Amino acid sequence: MATSSGSKSFGLRELATVLFRHKKKVLAFSLASLALGVLVLLFAPRKYRSEARLFLQVGRESVRLDPTATTGATIGLQQSGRDYEINSAMEVLKSRAVIQKTLERIGNDPDLQSDAPDINKGAAVVLGNLAVPGGGEGRSDGSNALAKAVMTPLHSAIEAVRSIDEISDQERAIIAIERNLKAEAEYESTVISVTYDADSPQLAQYVLDALLEVFREEHTRLHSTTGSKDFFASQRDELQQRVDGTMVAIRDAKNRMGLASIESRRNTLENRVSTIQLARVSAMQELQSAQAQIDRLEDQIAAMPEWMPTTKSVGPNTGADTLRSQLYALQVNVMNLEAKYNEDHPLVQSARDQVDEAKRLLAEERDERSTTVDAVNPNRRELVLSLAQTERSRAGLEARVAEIEKQEAEVMAMLQQLNGYEAELDELERQHEIAKSNLIRYEQNFEQARIDEELDRQRITNVNVAQQPTLAQKPVSPSKLIVLGLSLMLASVGSLALGLGAEKIDTRIWSQEHVERGLDLPVVAVLPESRAYGTIPRGP
Repeated sequence: MATSSGSKSFGLRELATVLFRHKKKVLAFSLASLALGVLVLLFAPRKYRSEARLFLQVGRESVRLDPTATTGATIGLQQSGRDYEINSAMEVLKSRAVIQKTLERIGNDPDLQSDAPDINKGAAVVLGNLAVPGGGEGRSDGSNALAKAVMTPLHSAIEAVRSIDEISDQERAIIAIERNLKAEAEYESTVISVTYDADSPQLAQYVLDALLEVFREEHTRLHSTTGSKDFFASQRDELQQRVDGTMVAIRDAKNRMGLASIESRRNTLENRVSTIQLARVSAMQELQSAQAQIDRLEDQIAAMPEWMPTTKSVGPNTGADTLRSQLYALQVNVMNLEAKYNEDHPLVQSARDQVDEAKRLLAEERDERSTTVDAVNPNRRELVLSLAQTERSRAGLEARVAEIEKQEAEVMAMLQQLNGYEAELDELERQHEIAKSNLIRYEQNFEQARIDEELDRQRITNVNVAQQPTLAQKPVSPSKLIVLGLSLMLASVGSLALGLGAEKIDTRIWSQEHVERGLDLPVVAVLPESRAYGTIPRGP
């Protein structure tokens, strides 16, 4: 008779009944699960972990820029702001380039007994195919021959799967290091914890030690600029030549200008200008005073007569006597002409006119004549002499003013020329100062580059190994607690699932409740369980 084993209510009692009903299966599965855990603990490959700690102190890589940078020689740094530096260091540590150089470093170990290329020898060491120098096998598959025998088929299966997409041993070694390498740092901490897992403690320590050496070299290389020393040396020599050239140009310019110092020459010319201006003011004052005196003398001379009478005498007028003699002679001549010519004759008329004119002149003449003797006015003469002297002084003052103005113009021209010289010398001195300051800066940068190169050559960096790679003999996997926990979980959960599944697919009738629920009919009688009756066969 076929019936369903489902029920409308299912409690702990029914669950216990089901598990007890299938106790053999449940017990077998539980034992198998525990046995599997034991096998894993006995024969699973061990993983050993080597741990190292790196301390990134504040050093030249943290607080400086390369001398070739244009933002300055140093940058500010706060301790709380170094997260970027820690993260960058961890990224470099886990980079493929560092891992590949680690394989080369391992392969360069002279203690490795192999004729393969360096990087292939490093890959063989990482993959456990070549013994680690100094003792220890590359791969550990257990502690006895039985474990090795058990793991051999597993390794063969793994190799068969890998052969599907065949890759080189070098690539497999890089993938293995990437998978087993861990680097982490606590928040606001400058200590980086680096771990590497391998099949033996010696291999884990050996690989991690080589990795840290390569990382420190790469960290130093990344924080240096190749060729900066030669660059600054060439720039320094070029700037030295420029400084020497500007010094020669300044010297030649001063020799051509005929001066030693602009300031001293300017002071001399300014003193001369002041002296000349004072002299010009004094001369102008004297010239104005002289002109005023000349005007006053001219006014006095104009108001004063040039001559002054000294004596006066009275005597006969000899001129009147002479005029009378001439009149008598003219009258005689008229009488002679009238005797010869008639009265209308021109000669007669002309002679008569001469006689009339002589009579008129004679009538105007006095019989006595007074004579006065005049002499030069001495006062006026003194004034004239003073005027001449003052005019000479004025002429001298005018010549003096003209000479002073000429000298002032010459000095001002010299000052203008000096200003041009000053602009020329200032430009030369500015070029000299720029070249000199650049030379000093490049000298400092060259010295800094030389120091950095020497520090890099001696591998002095701010990455210090706070803890060397450890040699831990205790494996980190498989974990006994985890394997035991998983075995117990698998035994319990698997047994429960197995019991319920077996109950689900079982069609046999185990109780009168099964009959009543399956047929929906009441049970009238129950036959006792006995060997004589056997078991009720299963329905189709």
